[in-house]
Amino acid sequence: MSFTYPDLKGKTVLEIGAGEGASTREVAGAIVAAGGGCLIVNDIEDTHFPALRRELTHPSLELGFLRSSAVQLAGLANASVDLVVSNYALCAIEAIQGQAVLALSRFFQVLKPGGTLLIREELPVYMAANPAQRLWADKWSLLRAAQIFTGQKQFKEFQPEVLVEILELLGYTDVDYQDELASHASQDWLPSYLEQMARLTQDMEAADKQYFRQKTEEIKGKAEEIGSFEQPYYQVWASKPWRSLE
Repeated sequence: MSFTYPDLKGKTVLEIGAGEGASTREVAGAIVAAGGGCLIVNDIEDTHFPALRRELTHPSLELGFLRSSAVQLAGLANASVDLVVSNYALCAIEAIQGQAVLALSRFFQVLKPGGTLLIREELPVYMAANPAQRLWADKWSLLRAAQIFTGQKQFKEFQPEVLVEILELLGYTDVDYQDELASHASQDWLPSYLEQMARLTQDMEAADKQYFRQKTEEIKGKAEEIGSFEQPYYQVWASKPWRSLE
């Protein structure tokens, strides 16, 4: 599920919401393969920064780390970045409703004229289109129900057509998206999912805990029976114009 990147040699790339660094490794590898450049790793927490700095050290890769919300990108100069990569980060930013639009506006500011924005996001669960995608939708729906019940923030995905319109309203040009599908074997995602649900339900009252445990067991049973689920996602490309169109 890797992006198709523009020419990255000598370019400055900003990765949004790095987390544990799964997509950071992908972006860093693409920069090194292109001949070298600069990668600025952003996240609202810096927990994983030291390990990523040690792991990704390479003679042709200039690494920088930016602990800041994606809405602020504090300390990052306007028109200083050639490429912004947001890999499953926008839905987390939108956990506080409206923040994603503010973040997309900030990305526009830090991009150089002619710079590129790449976004990868899952489709909203209500867009599951076939039985193979129902398990994917069911697991997310149950997880979010537990998050709502325990008062936590929930990720909020965008329909791609809506996201395209928002980007165009913010001034991006050449906006396009492509639907994609990925298959995930149960043994790859089920253990971490069961662990998430256990954490969410541990402080619930007995009756509530029992309900969520029962539903989790139903998801587990489906996963073991089917063996995998189909994850629908999409990728968006957008550009900052070379000059003002006003």
